[in-house]
Amino acid sequence: INSSKKSKFSPREMPIYLAIMKLVQYKKNISILDIGGGAGNHFFSIKNELGDTFIKKFFICELPYFLDYNKKFKLSSKIEYTTIDLINKLDESQIDIVHISGTLQYLENYKDLIKTIQKIKPKFITLVRLPVWNRKTTSVLQWMGDESGSVNAAQIFNENEIENLFNKNFKRILTNFGSFDIPFVLPIGKFPYKSIMFELNE
Repeated sequence: INSSKKSKFSPREMPIYLAIMKLVQYKKNISILDIGGGAGNHFFSIKNELGDTFIKKFFICELPYFLDYNKKFKLSSKIEYTTIDLINKLDESQIDIVHISGTLQYLENYKDLIKTIQKIKPKFITLVRLPVWNRKTTSVLQWMGDESGSVNAAQIFNENEIENLFNKNFKRILTNFGSFDIPFVLPIGKFPYKSIMFELNE
């Protein structure tokens, strides 16, 4: 673990920190697939807090634009970009953790994505910054917090529905990670995010 004073612990990253700490107990090199990972913020959060010596490859699934972005800025030799249509080409020997943070609620085909990532059979799947409640899944508009007043179409998920989308090969880890983001959505008002974590049954 990196004990540098410059290390910046991010509470919202606790699920992936936990998954990593469980894995490194018996595996020296791990690979992570970060869906919607942008410019690698999650990778650098992990690197700053835990180091990156145990990371073999950090795949980021994003828009094609980011492939050129990575080539231009050379983020890290461990980062490799892919697109959502190429996830199927990743097999179960390549990915140990699938991390989805603040992304699932914006995808119309979220059910298909959940089916796809289960086929890879990662050891852990972390759904972070996820809006869930005990009512039915509902479409909302999320205020993005800038001065323009712009909004994005999003969803608040029924928590049981999300859990039921995971097949018998995965079990939910019943851990309360707390909520560190409370966005404003219409017509609900302020709504807290939640984090959910699944582990592969073996």
